[in-house]
Amino acid sequence: MKMLEEWLRRLAALPTAALSDVMRRRGMDPCTMHSSMKPVWEGAEVCGPAFTARTYPGATHASGLALSQARPGDVIVLAGGGYTEAILWGEIFSTAAKQLGFGGTVIDGAARDIAGIRELGYPVFARAVTPRGGTGDSQQSETQIPIQCGGVLVHPGDLVRGDSDGVVVIPAALAPEIIAETEAFHAREERILEFLRAGLPLGEACRRAAE
Repeated sequence: MKMLEEWLRRLAALPTAALSDVMRRRGMDPCTMHSSMKPVWEGAEVCGPAFTARTYPGATHASGLALSQARPGDVIVLAGGGYTEAILWGEIFSTAAKQLGFGGTVIDGAARDIAGIRELGYPVFARAVTPRGGTGDSQQSETQIPIQCGGVLVHPGDLVRGDSDGVVVIPAALAPEIIAETEAFHAREERILEFLRAGLPLGEACRRAAE
């Protein structure tokens, strides 16, 4: 547990853009969720192990199951088939999730009550926003199984990182090496930016950063 906490601390400092670049260079694609998967309020970020749930479009039963089964720090990842004309998540679920200490929610579907969720400060990522409610029907609801969310395969315990650019998923077994490699990659990009801000041309900045 202590080791996981350390990896999550380091992962939270890394942008999704750098993580995506490193994983793509390794041939790990898709690792980035669909471009429509964005935070529902500006500044929201997630970083934590995935608690997965799958439901059929517009059914909120899986959301309730996840709330009753996930552990503090988990990021609830809901596979709803990308359906956006009825919600899978809203302010009531968010309030319960925050009280339980969850790390956030990522929905391959829609959310609502955005003003309330923003005021609450609970991070939610979704494909879309709509006021239309979902159904509590329990058909086909499953938890802690491999799912497809935003075009990415997510296993229970995979590490989920989301920021203003979107969401990436890191296979749990590869997380230590991906995080370490991304730290080096991101540090080099930061050096390039420092040289550019100091007035160096791009080519020179890249060369200096690689030294």
